[in-house]
Amino acid sequence: MLFRSGQINRSTDSGATWEQVESVRPWISVACSSDGSKVIAAAQGGLLYVSIDSGATWTARATKRKWVSVATSSDGAKLVAAVQGGFIYTSTNSGVSWTERAASRNWSAVASSSSGTKLVATVAQGRIYVSSDSGATWQAKASTRNWLNVASSTSGTRLLAAVGTGQIFYSRDSGSTWSAADSARNWRALYLTGSGTRAYAADFGKKLYRSSDSGENWTAL
Repeated sequence: MLFRSGQINRSTDSGATWEQVESVRPWISVACSSDGSKVIAAAQGGLLYVSIDSGATWTARATKRKWVSVATSSDGAKLVAAVQGGFIYTSTNSGVSWTERAASRNWSAVASSSSGTKLVATVAQGRIYVSSDSGATWQAKASTRNWLNVASSTSGTRLLAAVGTGQIFYSRDSGSTWSAADSARNWRALYLTGSGTRAYAADFGKKLYRSSDSGENWTAL
């Protein structure tokens, strides 16, 4: 999936070609199942939209809120969505119904393990929160920083979190402890491969960085 000019576009040939599949909206976050069939997308200040046919058709879900980030389990059944200045919501039926979770905070990003059991969420000018029961309960971890983004391995054991105009932090114990890595940069996008060994991070307006050791060391590409 790709956001462009306010549209959602999809590719079915590994990015060689793209087609528009949803209308112009203030899209802010998107996630899909491992096979690409189930997709969830969030429109900031709008609704959540889900697709069960790889983005060909979409259904509006949940209530209009200031959604900021979404994530999904590998099968697309368990979903998690965060509201900026609001709550975290979870779904166990691909977005048909939602349950309010966690406290109202200035959430900035969420990530999920492949099972949807282990979740991690960041708070702008706050802390990192982790859940090991699909969002039913949450524990605060790490120190207060301007956390901007977060990524999870499929097991949920290895995690990455980025500080806006700060460092990248990595965890190898499901978020219980965190270590700082690389220099302070204007970090934005984060990506962690399934095993959590390889990672990528984007310095906004500058270079892309790669790590081959779960985020401990980084090299500019």
